[in-house]
Amino acid sequence: MKGKRRTCAVRAAVAGLGALALVVVASGLARAASTCSDCHGMPPIDAAYRNITSGGFKGSHQTHQPASAVASNCAVCHTGSGSYVSGHSDGVIQLSANINSSPLTAVYSKGVFFNQTSNPVMGSCSNVNCHFEKTTPLWASAKLTSPANCSTCHSLPPSDGNHPSITGPGKKHGDYYGTGATSCVKCHPDHTVEAAPFAHASSAGKRPLALGFTAAPNSGGSYSKTANLNYPNYLPSQNPVRDGSCTSMYCHSDGAGGAAKTTPTWGGTLPTDCTGCHGGNAASASSIATGLHAKHINQAALLGTNFDCARCHNSTVSVGNDRAITTLTSHVDGTKTVAFVGGGTYNATAKTCSTTVCHSAGKSAAPQPAAPSWTGGTLGCNGCHGTSNALGMPDYANGGAAAALANSHAKHASVAVDCDKCHANTTTTGTAIKAGSTLHTNGTIDVTFDTAKAGSTATWTAATKTCANVSCHGTGKPVWGGTLPTDCTGCHGGTSSSAAPIATNGHAGHLTKSYGPGSYLGSTVSSCQTCHDYSSVQPNPKHADGVVEVLNGAGSACVSCHPGTLPTWTATTRLACASCHAAAPAVLPNGVAAPYKANIATTGHGQAATNYNASRACESCHDANSAHISGVLGDNMRLLLPDDNTQCASCHNDPTKVPTATRQNMVSHVTTLGGAATSDCKSCHDPHGTTNLSMIKTTINGTAITFANLSSGFVKTVAPYNGLCQVCHTQTTHYKSGQAPDGHPTKNCLSCHGHKGGAFAFQPVTACDSCHGYPPLPAGYANGTGNYAAGKPEDYPGGGGAHVIAKHVLQGAVPADGWANCTTCHGNGSLNPATHTMVLPVAPSKITIDVNDRYKFNSTLPLGPQQYSGQLLDNGANATGSCSNVSCHFKASKRWSTTR
Repeated sequence: MKGKRRTCAVRAAVAGLGALALVVVASGLARAASTCSDCHGMPPIDAAYRNITSGGFKGSHQTHQPASAVASNCAVCHTGSGSYVSGHSDGVIQLSANINSSPLTAVYSKGVFFNQTSNPVMGSCSNVNCHFEKTTPLWASAKLTSPANCSTCHSLPPSDGNHPSITGPGKKHGDYYGTGATSCVKCHPDHTVEAAPFAHASSAGKRPLALGFTAAPNSGGSYSKTANLNYPNYLPSQNPVRDGSCTSMYCHSDGAGGAAKTTPTWGGTLPTDCTGCHGGNAASASSIATGLHAKHINQAALLGTNFDCARCHNSTVSVGNDRAITTLTSHVDGTKTVAFVGGGTYNATAKTCSTTVCHSAGKSAAPQPAAPSWTGGTLGCNGCHGTSNALGMPDYANGGAAAALANSHAKHASVAVDCDKCHANTTTTGTAIKAGSTLHTNGTIDVTFDTAKAGSTATWTAATKTCANVSCHGTGKPVWGGTLPTDCTGCHGGTSSSAAPIATNGHAGHLTKSYGPGSYLGSTVSSCQTCHDYSSVQPNPKHADGVVEVLNGAGSACVSCHPGTLPTWTATTRLACASCHAAAPAVLPNGVAAPYKANIATTGHGQAATNYNASRACESCHDANSAHISGVLGDNMRLLLPDDNTQCASCHNDPTKVPTATRQNMVSHVTTLGGAATSDCKSCHDPHGTTNLSMIKTTINGTAITFANLSSGFVKTVAPYNGLCQVCHTQTTHYKSGQAPDGHPTKNCLSCHGHKGGAFAFQPVTACDSCHGYPPLPAGYANGTGNYAAGKPEDYPGGGGAHVIAKHVLQGAVPADGWANCTTCHGNGSLNPATHTMVLPVAPSKITIDVNDRYKFNSTLPLGPQQYSGQLLDNGANATGSCSNVSCHFKASKRWSTTR
């Protein structure tokens, strides 16, 4: 504005001189006409002093007037100078009361009239429009320079609105264009390149504010409030409202040829999240959606984390802060500058990316996918790694163990969710990236195990490409790209036929221990499938997923064999026999159940009594380490000795183990008539105990046996005649199976058929005292050593009678005496089988009394009342009598018994 004021003064002076010249010419004087330049130059010459040679004087006329100034130019500051004559030089300088017709009254500080002197004191103008109503420098001050002195009038840049500044509303313009004169040319003509940089000030009052968008890339823009650009509307005194808006400018557009999201208003501010122009990141009020931006910066559900802008524009914005522009020149330059983090190229013509980290096979040495197009469709996993399969599983050829192109993906993944086993921090579904994950496109192969599947201690060593402590590989340390043994031993040991059978926890007890079910389960992979749910065709999603796939759920595979309380799989102690041989027994899948030995502790060999100390534990008779569970019931009794009888004899023939004499040295029975004693003890006895006496089995030869009484349990006298002894007899003389009794004794067969027997068990005893005493004793008789020691009471009334008369039978009689002590009265002096039927129990009617003839008075008399008067009747009706016709009793004897 100072320049404008100086120009005004010059214009006034020149105008006056021009008028003077006209006056001189008009007078007709005989000389050349005078001009303004004749005195002080036109425009007046500025000098540091009154220079009589050049006509110069102190002032600033040269910078206020055009080079070809005329007198009318001076009227801006010197009113009426256009009509000046030579006489105007009256020693007084006149200035306009309102310089340049300014809206505010523009005055010169020395007034409108002041004397001209040789050493004048300079003043300044104020409120003049050509100085933007600012107080000017003193007249005759040093010439202003551009652009340093632009701020003399209107600040450089102006401080209002959105003019470039370091802070405040104009900071964005200041950041991009600077705060120097070069920033002005974005919206105004570039006066700094003009010959007279401040000449634009002298046009004040004759033109609007020069506003135009001519600098690339904003050529052709427009401003909405053009009326506010007209003179004098733009001057400060007019309180100009400059809240117009800019349109059709690239720097305020969506960057893709469209309008800005928000129309910028002069003096206003735009959102800090970039949404004022083209949309921002996912966290902004409006995410950028042009092209495929949405699929990159607003797809956290698919990508794990949204890409920041710097991922593809890292030469423009800051990594980690999308709103921090790092290279201003590449932000609003009309070019879409694509520069990738991690490398890669962008073909602007084809709009394709190539060799980028985020669109690669995941391994630089592997074949890379086709370059994705910015205008293309959605990519799946197979758009980058694994282009030949729908799953997206890396499909490049395996280069071998630990090689650069080692590839074992095909052995590990059969469904999408398999990806998370080894890349758990990248994806949990195999179809979308884990929320918050930054590992998917970081250019590194990140192996992070799903601890629920791989185990909490699983590790991956990238240098050697090996896994360790991975649940899906057990104790093995497989190498990526390598091949594992086909017998499963590369991870956890194999079947019983493999090089190294699996031995963790209870596996050995089931597969390889002789006492386990290994022989039943077999040696193929089917032995594993008995408990584990997976296919033998690999890869199988249930095989190595970090979960022990047990049939029908955890523990259920155990339930099929182990009812009740399940055994602890990790236990090192062996199971007790009773845990399987229980009321709810263990049952193999083929239906074979462990026999329940319910009575072993009450009536079997497990009884808590001294007599059973040697046989109380199962291991007393059974070999705990021999083959056991084969799936065939009773195929192996696992006895410690070769067979049942030798096993039984090992205790029953040893008085230190079986202290009861009657239970010692038992012998076996015959199985065929006249054959050897080869019957098994177990044919009749169950050492585990039964509900019968003496551990007699409840079923023998297919027949249910009830044996609760020694007197009545051996023989059943009613149909179907299937007592304990009868169920097997087919060739015996008495009590054949299914046949009615023939009169042979039925009570306590052991009386005559002892278990110890003779050559075999139950061999009939032929000794005299085997059936009755030697001799029979009357009830209540106390015998002992030397007093009928071998005698025993007869079991029918009066049966014992007078045998204990020493003259009848000697007190020292012993069974070895045989018939000698009997034939005097029975058998007529000799053993007569016809009169000795040996049918028990003894019945009176079957007793033969035939006194030896030599003791008869009359040997011709028959048996009967003539010889013995007793009534030999059965069923308790018998009555003993007296002997007669015997020489030892000269008369009839006393009654044989006093009780009958």
